[in-house]
Amino acid sequence: MYVAKVDGDNVEILVNGDELYWFSQSLNECCNGFLVKNFDPTIGAARTAVVAMLAQIVTTYDGPIGQEG
Repeated sequence: MYVAKVDGDNVEILVNGDELYWFSQSLNECCNGFLVKNFDPTIGAARTAVVAMLAQIVTTYDGPIGQEG
């Protein structure tokens, strides 16, 4: 992972395929793997925003997201 740019509230981060896979797996677990009570304050983001972020990763990255090994 490499922080490429910070511009106010926006941060551009470069990640390799493995790192993106791990990140997406974490998002997937938060959204679909188990029940998170009080999702928004516990995770620190609205569930709809996290689901949208995961969907964006899955639809734009052609690597093995959601598949083991």
